[in-house]
Amino acid sequence: ENKRPFIFLKWAQTINGKMDKGTSDQKVTQISSVESKTLVHQWRKNHQAILVGKNTVKNDNPSLTVRAVTGKNPIRIVLDSSADLSIDFNVFNDEARTIVFNLVKQEIFHNIEYIRLSDLSPNSVLNKLAELDIISVLIEGGAQTLQSFIDADLWDEAAILNGQDSFENGTNAPIFNVKSNYSFEYFGDTVSMYSKNNKI
Repeated sequence: ENKRPFIFLKWAQTINGKMDKGTSDQKVTQISSVESKTLVHQWRKNHQAILVGKNTVKNDNPSLTVRAVTGKNPIRIVLDSSADLSIDFNVFNDEARTIVFNLVKQEIFHNIEYIRLSDLSPNSVLNKLAELDIISVLIEGGAQTLQSFIDADLWDEAAILNGQDSFENGTNAPIFNVKSNYSFEYFGDTVSMYSKNNKI
């Protein structure tokens, strides 16, 4: 209907609205409970692709695969304007196909496909994903990437995992002025669910 993929936004944030501790040690900052990984991996299983920005790869070195549940790994989408991320990062391993949207090169290297776009705006990214017959995308970060899709009003559903910790410093979570449809408790976390049809 929208001639674009279905977009599901997801992030975890602390009580004081931080997504991380502001460090770049290539270790994922654990905000939600360990048990919540099962829920996150279920969401990954449910979507054809998973998308992150370059800084998330550099700072957290995620694999972006399905591990806590049984299911097929999503196609990994990375936004990297200069296409200069090292292929030593986990997101480039052979566990799944990886597409790098960038501004400089068009190339296929093993399971990695570099696709050059004129810009990396949400509209351009979604138009290309639609051309690739990718119909559902989970966007996991980082804050800037999530905010760009929120600001462009290009999303359908969202989930925020609200942890119990508070970080003195770190990256602020996206500004998301939307009323939640419902919330539920999941192993100590409050998970707030949102639908675009229920916007303020």
